[in-house]
Amino acid sequence: NNNNNNNMADETTSLIPNGEDNNGNTKLSWSQTLMASHSEEHHELTSAAFLLRDAIILSDKSSALFDHKDYLISSQPITGSGSSDSEFAKISRKILTSRIVTTILSIAVVTLVVTSFIEPPNWCRNFVSQDSNGTTYDGCRAAMQMRGVPAFYVDDTEDEIQYYYPSMRDDLLNVKQAFVVESLAVSILVLHTMLCIAKEGFSFHRFFMLSLDEKMDTLTSKTMKNIRIFRIIRVLSLFFLAKGLIVEFFTASLTQVRPMAIFFRMFLFVSYSEGVQRELLIALEIIPQLFSVAVVLFMVTAFYGLIGVAAFYDTAEGALHFSNWVEGIWTLWTSMTTVIYPDVMMAGYNENRFVPLFFVSFMMLTFFFLLNVMLAVVVNGYNSSNDAREKEIEITKVNYLTKAFELITAKSGELCVTYDQMMAVFLVLNEECDEIPRIPQYQTEIMFAVLDQTGTESLDFNEFMNFTSVMMLKFEEVNPTLLERIFPSLQMSETYHKLRDFVESVTFDYAIDAIILLNFAVVIVQSYPELAGHSVQENPKLQDGMIDTFWEGVETLFSVIYLIEMTSKILLLGWKQYSSSLRNLFDGFVTVLAVGAMIVVYYPDGYTNSHLIRFVVMSRIVRIFRLFMVIKPFKVMSRTFIGVLPAAGRVGLLLFCVVYTFSAIGMYFFGGNITRDPNNPMSYVLEGTDFADNFYWANNFNDLLSGINVCFNLLVINNWNEMESGIIAISNKYSRYFFFFFFVCGVILVNNLVVAIVVDFFFNELEEVDTEKNDVEKEARGGVKKLSRGGTNLLFDGGKLPEGKKHHQYVASTRGLTGLQQKNVMSKFFV
Repeated sequence: NNNNNNNMADETTSLIPNGEDNNGNTKLSWSQTLMASHSEEHHELTSAAFLLRDAIILSDKSSALFDHKDYLISSQPITGSGSSDSEFAKISRKILTSRIVTTILSIAVVTLVVTSFIEPPNWCRNFVSQDSNGTTYDGCRAAMQMRGVPAFYVDDTEDEIQYYYPSMRDDLLNVKQAFVVESLAVSILVLHTMLCIAKEGFSFHRFFMLSLDEKMDTLTSKTMKNIRIFRIIRVLSLFFLAKGLIVEFFTASLTQVRPMAIFFRMFLFVSYSEGVQRELLIALEIIPQLFSVAVVLFMVTAFYGLIGVAAFYDTAEGALHFSNWVEGIWTLWTSMTTVIYPDVMMAGYNENRFVPLFFVSFMMLTFFFLLNVMLAVVVNGYNSSNDAREKEIEITKVNYLTKAFELITAKSGELCVTYDQMMAVFLVLNEECDEIPRIPQYQTEIMFAVLDQTGTESLDFNEFMNFTSVMMLKFEEVNPTLLERIFPSLQMSETYHKLRDFVESVTFDYAIDAIILLNFAVVIVQSYPELAGHSVQENPKLQDGMIDTFWEGVETLFSVIYLIEMTSKILLLGWKQYSSSLRNLFDGFVTVLAVGAMIVVYYPDGYTNSHLIRFVVMSRIVRIFRLFMVIKPFKVMSRTFIGVLPAAGRVGLLLFCVVYTFSAIGMYFFGGNITRDPNNPMSYVLEGTDFADNFYWANNFNDLLSGINVCFNLLVINNWNEMESGIIAISNKYSRYFFFFFFVCGVILVNNLVVAIVVDFFFNELEEVDTEKNDVEKEARGGVKKLSRGGTNLLFDGGKLPEGKKHHQYVASTRGLTGLQQKNVMSKFFV
């Protein structure tokens, strides 16, 4: 125990430059002593640490909304003895990686995008109109509030009084407020960019990564090119946004229309979002693969369009849909999306029963075959891109680890890394590499012990190559529970350990699940009359605040059982272990609510309606869905849903960017043109269109949020031709290309990316479930010993650790990895 306390003291003083011993003499800290003993190797150790930093980052599978690391793969910060540039670069790097700065940066980027939704739209900033009473309306807010009898109002099939310019009316900021908010956000991003340049020693050459070494590995070279492109986009977007704001400020013209600002804000969002960048690059890689299928699709559509013009010449079908070749191609394209099929052929079908042969054969070739070929190309392209990326990452990691090993062992000439050398490397990682989490000293000792599989107090090449895998492990010391601290003798009790093992066992969980299943049956029986729609007279005893009915006794019994479950887990396992499970937290929350409801209901002179307890306890029944996890199909589906969330989140952000961009385009070209204002001639051109006949007035581009709703409707495909009829009426037929390009980008590309991700994760989870089943069968035959419950946490003894740590137990858990990767890492080090 004394040794343990001394080691912990070293850990707390390791970050102090110097201190004093018991006699008042100055002494070097652990950090200074370690670096002093390796002063000749300092440069090599620092270089190796930065290589290891990059390998660690490449190994981390976790993905956040924003990537603030902003690091250059396989390069080190500006260094130099006492140079002001190197000192300023180091300070800038510290600032950029601080939690406060990254939070402010995230808020600034999101604020810019949100501003596009709540600022006045550009089309109405100089709006001036006058109603029939002579009242003048000026500005966006006035335009959005204009109401009255709409143009070509006929009867009571719609409200007589309507807003003339339908919108979400979400302009929460006026023009001046929007200017201030945008200026603050842009100022923060400009300052952040200046710090990024300062981090590179004020070198634009380094900031834009203009030097590519031919000896660079593929991943590093590709990464540098991508970072360069997004940094150029970031700088240009900031320049044009700042320029527009400065012009507005000095000209005092806050109503000046800046139509491109809404796009530059999205460009900035993409340049800061690592998840969007990753999926966007995959999408761009897939586009060339789709080209050949797209050419075949166009040729088939053009060929059928030519036949349609000739076959339906001088017929009702021809007049409606095949008046010329271009119209025929557009009709067939629209029918391929199923939005007008089979309506498109009914005029000809009513005259000739052989007409369906033309349309059915076209749909078989395009909808059933070519569109699914496109889906297959996207799925294959996504999988190939991910596989290639994983392969490049693995090759690069091995390269970094090999170079780091050579650098560390270069001076000594030994083919192994010593304990002191590894501790020095960990020190550099802590003090110089803010991109990775700080590693406490006690964890560095555990990591070294785990790496040192041979117990030689040094790492050979093969052991050192496992460094990144060990860095994915997190070690926490197992502390006694509150019950064990109060009664230390319990730790020596065999009965206590058996009881604790039972509470942790699957049998205990299944017993509670059986009780929940019984609780569910009781609720169904108790509530059957209400569920069947029968009129039920309530028992007056339910309102007397006493447990004097059968059902009240049953509800109380279930609440008591749940309370015993929660209490036993907290006392036997400890609060830390109990609270680490979201399921436990949910169960505990509902249990506390149920007990609180009992107290409120049955406390004298208090609230007496016992229905409150039933409603609270019913929420506990949600746990019944856990039983589905035992059945393989449900298990695969649930794990696919959970596993796909990070990747789906990235694609969801990409889809948001696509929808945002097309909505902004629609607002630029069509904003303010969907109107019921009788004084606006544009309102009358919509009369008689499918758009007006179906009262699609809210589907417009008068503001960004309304436009996003339109784009979502287009994504679902249904009835988009009716929205198209309104847009064409207020513009021209060239606006069709808006809908065409959105279908290509939103449906064929991004929507199919979502399908590709789900398919990929589904098969991975299916394979993993089969692997787990085989492991269970082997375990039943005595072939292997199960590593841990769930494969993600493992309790082990510190027998190979330094003296002060030997008698402790630790929990090893993984971070940033999928379930199968977690299990592989665990099995690499623990038997």
